[in-house]
Amino acid sequence: MMDESPANRQGLGFIQAPRINPGTQKKSELPGWIKRIIESWRPQPVQASRKPSLSESFSQDYGSGAMDFTGRDVDGRLDELSQRILLDGAVCKQVCRLVRRSVKDGCVPVTFCAGRIPALGSISGHAMGKVEAGTLSVTDASSACLIWLDLFGNMDSRIASYLQYLTRCPAAFLLHELFPQKPKDLPGFEWIRPWLSVTRAAVIGLQDPSHNEIQFLEEKGIQYCTVDNLVSRGAEECITAALMAINPRNDLPVHLVINVFALDLTAAPDAPPEVGGKILVQDMLIVLDAVLHSGKAD
Repeated sequence: MMDESPANRQGLGFIQAPRINPGTQKKSELPGWIKRIIESWRPQPVQASRKPSLSESFSQDYGSGAMDFTGRDVDGRLDELSQRILLDGAVCKQVCRLVRRSVKDGCVPVTFCAGRIPALGSISGHAMGKVEAGTLSVTDASSACLIWLDLFGNMDSRIASYLQYLTRCPAAFLLHELFPQKPKDLPGFEWIRPWLSVTRAAVIGLQDPSHNEIQFLEEKGIQYCTVDNLVSRGAEECITAALMAINPRNDLPVHLVINVFALDLTAAPDAPPEVGGKILVQDMLIVLDAVLHSGKAD
């Protein structure tokens, strides 16, 4: 079990990553029910001039990945897709910086994203922060483990458009083996580098995956588990097998990504109608509990 004594318990660092629309100052907001989760922890702002004390560090608010710019800060002469790419890249870079800071402060970063793309910044910041804090070498940080709980695992640029490639499973941008397939001319993402390996990645909760999707994951050696597997085998067996496969010695940090829109929240009292995934909340909690109790959640 994890040591729960105050001296050994890591704090939580909250980061928000909204989507920015071109040509406007308006930013997409997180759903109200996610905001209430954040507010329930009552995080306190961190002063840049000092490191948080132990009593403060359990819950800290590190701000937003879009706090320094708006959609009007991008060149309006560009086409809309190029503007969106630049803005997404800027949000990811800012999220990366905030996550790096929270890791160096000794907190476990919890990033609430509007969409999947900001996970690029979260995962990158996690690895960079570990290196800068001196807790991992560049080699070890480049072998960080990833558990991705989501509907899709489409990482193959050959069977997906650019938009699908970036929005459906952006973790492909950070895999050493797939990084060469990344579009070469990607303004706003020039700073991205690979931090993960296919042997250290697992996708859990795939919903109605295509034959090509499964074939690609198997050819690359990426661990995966479908929603049907969660039902037939049980979430505990699935996550245990995934962790054993990607982190057999339990010596590497694990970055957990949960797409809340992949969850079945129909039984929740105020669940929004657009949330229509099939992953049961109790299965998500089992996955979360297993990662936390591995002692490697970062």
